[in-house]
Amino acid sequence: MRAITAPRTQDTVDTGWERKLWTVDEYHTFADRGLLKPEDRIELIRGELIHRMTQYSPHATAIVLIDHALRSVLKDGCMLRSQLPITLAPHSEPEPDVAVVRGGLRDYEDHHPEPQDVLLVIE
Repeated sequence: MRAITAPRTQDTVDTGWERKLWTVDEYHTFADRGLLKPEDRIELIRGELIHRMTQYSPHATAIVLIDHALRSVLKDGCMLRSQLPITLAPHSEPEPDVAVVRGGLRDYEDHHPEPQDVLLVIE
C-alpha cells in the first residue's frame, strides 16, 4: 500500500491503469450538470470524490457547541461557516465542520472562501 503525501495529477496503480484525479472546476461541472447532487454527500479531496461520513449524535452536538461558542466571540469582518465548502484549488474542496473566514454574509455569493480567506478550520 502506498501513502498519499501530496496532491498529484495522476497516479499509476498496481494494475498499470492510470487513475484520473479531478479538479475543482471539473467537480463544479459535475454538479452543474446534475451528475452530483447534494444528497450524494460527496466532497473533492486531493482529486478524489469521497463520500462524507454520516454524522452521529455526538458529532452533531460537537458542531453545534463549537458554533455557539465561536459566534459569541467573532468580531466584525469575520463570519462562521458550518459544513460549507472551502476551495483549495486545483484538487480539493472540503466541507469542514466549522470554519471562520474573513468577510461578511454576501462576500461569497459567487465563490467559496479560499485559503487566504480562512482564519480557522475545525474538522
